[in-house]
Amino acid sequence: MRRTGEGFTLVEVIVALSIVGIIVAVITTASVTSIRNNATSGGRTQATQVLNFLGRLVAVGDDALFSQETLEWDYGELGTHFTDLATEARRADPALYRAQVTAPAQAALGSVSMPYYRVQVCWQAPGGETCVTGDTVGPVHDPSEGNPGPLPGII
Repeated sequence: MRRTGEGFTLVEVIVALSIVGIIVAVITTASVTSIRNNATSGGRTQATQVLNFLGRLVAVGDDALFSQETLEWDYGELGTHFTDLATEARRADPALYRAQVTAPAQAALGSVSMPYYRVQVCWQAPGGETCVTGDTVGPVHDPSEGNPGPLPGII
């Protein structure tokens, strides 16, 4: 039998729309996953830059760091305490991070012993709070003595 009308049947249209829908779903899922991974990677990179900034302050015994009563800063507090952080950490927005510096142990090398510091910087990633942690050594800090000064050889 010969078809007199031109066009698609209802079944052909439904099949075509189903195929297009599946392709759009796959592309959308891949795009959202890529955006989420980029956001997490960018946050980790900037958090690491903030961590390096604080680690350098620990190593040199910086008064801006050690003059604080507590070495813990919540979201929005880092920029207030460290005004040069945004330029030092290459455009990282200090308000997006919280940080903590602790001295869990002593590091010994031969007869020399010095505090071993752990620096942790956290941020809100798409899947929840994520943290990066780094370790360094620094000068002995006694809050009653003020600025401990840099480790020998660090200027």
